[in-house]
Amino acid sequence: ARIRFWNEPRVSGYRIPHALISVLSNRRVRRRVVAAVATAGLLVTFALITEATGGGSSPFVHLLYLPVALAAVVFKSWGGLLVGLLAGVLSAPLVTGAAEPESAWAVRILIFALIGWVLGEAHELLDRRLRHGQELVKKISTVHARTLSTLASTVDLRDKPTSGHSSRVAHNARAIGIAVGLAQETLRAV
Repeated sequence: ARIRFWNEPRVSGYRIPHALISVLSNRRVRRRVVAAVATAGLLVTFALITEATGGGSSPFVHLLYLPVALAAVVFKSWGGLLVGLLAGVLSAPLVTGAAEPESAWAVRILIFALIGWVLGEAHELLDRRLRHGQELVKKISTVHARTLSTLASTVDLRDKPTSGHSSRVAHNARAIGIAVGLAQETLRAV
C-alpha cells in the first residue's frame, strides 16, 4: 500500500499535505498560527515604519509594543519575552541605521522584553483567576440548587395534602420554558 502525504484538493494550484490539514483543523492551533502570522506581520510593518521615520529615536518605535502585547496575550510570558526581544532587535541602530547610542538600544530591548514578559504573566494570572471564579460559580449554583431542593422537600414533608406540589410546579415551569424556547442557562435558573 502506498502512503499518501498530499491531500487531493488543491488550493490555488498547490496540493496540501495531510499533516498540515489535520493540524490546522484544530481550532486552538489555527488561532495560534493566525496570531503568529499577525505578530510577525505587525513586527515587520512597524519596524519598517520606524526605519522610515528616523529609527529608534522616532516616536513610531512605540508601535512595536502592539505585537509584543499580542504575543503576550496569545503565547503567554515566553511568547511576549521572545517577541519583545525581536522588537528590540528590529529597532536596533544596525537594523534601522539610526544614529543613536547603543546603550539606548540595549535599554530599549530590555524594556520591550520586560513588558512582553510582564504582560504574559499578567494574562496567565488573569486566566487562572477567571477559571477559579468559574469553578466557584459552578459550585455555588450546585449548592443553591440543592438548597432549594431540600427546602421544597421539607415543605412537602410538613404538609401532606400538597406533597409533591413544589416538584410539579418546577417540572411545569421547565416544560413551559422549553416550549417558549428559553436558553439553557435560563432554564437552569427556572
